[in-house]
Amino acid sequence: GEFYVHVSSFRTPEQAGYAAKKLSESGLPSTVHRQLIRDVQWYRVYMGPYSSHDDAVRLANRLRDEGTITYYKVLRLGAGEETEELPLSR
Repeated sequence: GEFYVHVSSFRTPEQAGYAAKKLSESGLPSTVHRQLIRDVQWYRVYMGPYSSHDDAVRLANRLRDEGTITYYKVLRLGAGEETEELPLSR
C-alpha cells in the first residue's frame, strides 16, 4: 500500500496549500487533504506517497532532525481517514 507523512494542519486551504507547495518545490511531493474533525474543517498537508512504512519514517525522521518539519505521523490515507484531496494552486 501507499504511505503518507502527515506534517501539518491548517484552518485555511491557502495556508495548507502554501506549505505543501514549499515542500513540493524542495523535492518533497506533497498534497493537501480536507478533513472534518469534530465539526471543524481542517486542511492537512501530507508528503508522499511512499512505498513502505519504513521509507516514510526514515525520511520523516531525517527531515525532523534537519528542522524541515517539527511533527509527523505516518499513515495510509483512506484507511478510515475521511479525506478529500485538494488541487494545489500553481
